[in-house]
Amino acid sequence: MSSIDNVVIEIHTLEAEFTAGKLSLSEYKELLKDLQSTKVIEASAGDLTKLSQLNEMITGLIAVASAV
Repeated sequence: MSSIDNVVIEIHTLEAEFTAGKLSLSEYKELLKDLQSTKVIEASAGDLTKLSQLNEMITGLIAVASAV
């Protein structure tokens, strides 16, 4: 499993925890922002296309969480 796959798993895990009420909205958004600024860059350093796609996904989740 690639490090990019691990990032996607982390995103899904955070989303599930938020949906289940295990994370507050502010915790969820903060963890997504942290993931975006660290893990995605590390995982995708050699693959700019996947970096862009993951960045868009996380940005979208942050926007959705902010609209709640």
